Amino acid sequence: MNVAGNDLAEDNKPESTGSEEQSAFTKFLLTLVSILPWAIVGTLLWAGIFVKPTAVIEEVVSAPINVRDNIFGVAHVDGDVYLAAGNYGKMLITKDGGKTWENQDSTVAEHLMDISAWDENRAVAVGNAGVTLMTEDGGKTWVSVDSPKSDVANKLLKVHTYPGGEALAVGEMGMIIRSTDYGKTWQQLREENDIFMNDVVKVDANTIWVAAEYGQIFKSIDNGKTWEELFTDSPNSFAAIDAKSPQEISIVGLAGVVVGTTDGGETWTYVSPQQSGMTEHM
Repeated sequence: MNVAGNDLAEDNKPESTGSEEQSAFTKFLLTLVSILPWAIVGTLLWAGIFVKPTAVIEEVVSAPINVRDNIFGVAHVDGDVYLAAGNYGKMLITKDGGKTWENQDSTVAEHLMDISAWDENRAVAVGNAGVTLMTEDGGKTWVSVDSPKSDVANKLLKVHTYPGGEALAVGEMGMIIRSTDYGKTWQQLREENDIFMNDVVKVDANTIWVAAEYGQIFKSIDNGKTWEELFTDSPNSFAAIDAKSPQEISIVGLAGVVVGTTDGGETWTYVSPQQSGMTEHM
């Protein structure tokens, strides 16, 4: 046996070095780096085909009242319940005295200039283009009804409700209309003429007063069958009227004007803006 020769052959084999191991590791890293972009692309492609994301869409609820809303009329219904009407058919209700409001669907886009209520269920609203609305369920549904119209202009400015289903509304072209069935039908009380009727008040069963532009006042003592035109010393248009009795009437208007009578319109007391210190429209 040549044991010595075998031992010599083994002694002559090249020894493994750390540099060879490092070279193999470097090749592995380079290979990994070269395939990494393709792995990322493949992962994204797989995700695009097989992973279906679920979209989470949160409903955006707009506030009942925003900065572009103009409120023109408010009606006290009962207790803490109020109705409000405004531009572009805006209709609102509050049941907590105005702390929170809810939108109602008026079904119209015209400006609503005023609103009035008989009780918690029945109310009426009026506005541009002669719009007249009524509700019998507290505003859950509003119904547009026919009313007398002019061929010239038809804005209705004010409406007031009275016991027994009566309502009076006034507006452009001398319009004075009345309903006696909770706003379902309307009748014209006076022929039209080129004047704005700005407010109306019914004092008793027969006496109705109307405040108009250019310092004019109209009075009926037979429940609207005939009308008397009264003149005051006011050069300003009147905007609102109220009555303490058939004889005692107070009226306010543009530029702070205030007039009143205590004898049913026989004489009038005129308070000028200079006397009252008021120059704002009222």
